Amino acid sequence: MARSRIVLRLDEKVDESLFSEIIKQSVYVSEDAESIDIDKKERTLIVDVSEGADTKTIEDKFSRFLSVISAKFRKMNSKIYFSNLENHPLEIAENVFDILVEKGWLFPIGHGQVALAGLPLNLLKGLDRRLETEYKKRFRHQDRYYPAMIRADLLYKCGYFDSHPDALTFVSHLKEDFDGIERFRVQNSSNGYVRNTKDFTPEPEYCLNPAACFPSYETFEGKKVGEGITISWTGRVFRYESKNIQGLDRLWEYNVRELVAIGPKEFVIDFKERCLRMIEELISEWELYGKIETAADSFFATVHTAKSFWQKATDSKLEIKLPVKRDGDEIREIAAGSINIHGTFFGERFSIKAGVKEEHAESACLGWGLERLLFAVLARHGLDDSKWPESLRQLLI
Repeated sequence: MARSRIVLRLDEKVDESLFSEIIKQSVYVSEDAESIDIDKKERTLIVDVSEGADTKTIEDKFSRFLSVISAKFRKMNSKIYFSNLENHPLEIAENVFDILVEKGWLFPIGHGQVALAGLPLNLLKGLDRRLETEYKKRFRHQDRYYPAMIRADLLYKCGYFDSHPDALTFVSHLKEDFDGIERFRVQNSSNGYVRNTKDFTPEPEYCLNPAACFPSYETFEGKKVGEGITISWTGRVFRYESKNIQGLDRLWEYNVRELVAIGPKEFVIDFKERCLRMIEELISEWELYGKIETAADSFFATVHTAKSFWQKATDSKLEIKLPVKRDGDEIREIAAGSINIHGTFFGERFSIKAGVKEEHAESACLGWGLERLLFAVLARHGLDDSKWPESLRQLLI
C-alpha cells in the first residue's frame, strides 16, 4: 500500500513570513504525517501520510491547524539591536555534525541526544567557563544548582502547559505493586526495549525541565530581594521537537548557561542593557558574526498568534542569531541564546517582592544554548584549532 498525500491550499491571507513556523509546528498535528513541506509558488501545504492511516481525519486536523495558527496573524518585522553580519565573509564550514562523528568526537546516542569527546567537548566546557567568568565579573551573581527534573505543578505555575504543551517530556516510575513490578520484569526481561509501561505507571507528577530558569523562582517564593539579585548556573534542558530534531542545532536534551535577574523594574532594565553590551563584546572577542533581534517563542498553534505578537511588540524576547550551514544548504541563522524579559509575571506567581516599596519583583534571564554556540563557533572557525583566534584557543582544557 502506497503512502497517501494531502495537499491543502493556503489562504491568501497567510503571509510567507509564517511559512517556517507552519512547517515547524505541523509536526505535532499527527504522528502519521511522515513528511511536510510548503510549495511557495503554488501556496500549498503538502503532507505525505503513512500507509493505512486515516487520511480524512488527518486532513481535517491539518485544516484546523492552519486555521488557528494563521487566524488574526499580523506581520511584525524584527527590531535589530546589534548586527555585524554586513561584514560577514560568508565562509562557513559545512557538515560540521558529520565530520565530528567521523572523527569520533560526537556520538548520536538517541533521538535528539549526543555525547561529546575530544575537541568539541573541551571547547563546550571552555565556553561555559568563559560565560560564567564574564557573568561573575559583570553581575557578581550567586551560583546555583538545580536538578534536571521539575514538578509538573511547578511547570503549570510557570505557565508552560498553556504555552508549550507540545514540548513537554514527562517522567514516571513503576507503581508500588509487587505483582505488577514482577509482571513488568517478566515481560521485559528478554527484550531489548521497554514495552507495556502504561499498565504499570501512575500519572506522571514530574517532567524534565524545558526552560533553565523555571526552577529558580520557587526558591524565592514569598521572599524579598531588596534592590535585586542575580544568579547563574548551567542547566540541563529538555524540549521535545518531534521530527524537527536534527544535528546540534535542535536537540531534545541540551545544556544552557543561565543568568537570572530578579528585582525592581530599573534593576531589570539595567540587566538587559548590560547583557546586550556583554553579548556584543563576546561576539567580537570570539571573532563571530551575528545579530541580536526581537523574536518570539514557538508557542503551540492555538495560542501562537496572540502570544508571539505580544512578545515581539514588547521586545520581551531578544535572540542571539549566529550563522551556520549544513552540507549543501545555504547559510542560515540559529538562535544560540536569548534574553527574556518577564515583567512581574514570576514575581506575582511566586509572591516575590522587591525595592523600597516591596512591590512585585520583575525578572529577566539570559541563556546561551551551549551546543548551539559550539556549533556556530565550529561553523565559523572550522575544526583545526591551530587556526582559531587566541581567545578561543585559550578556552581549551
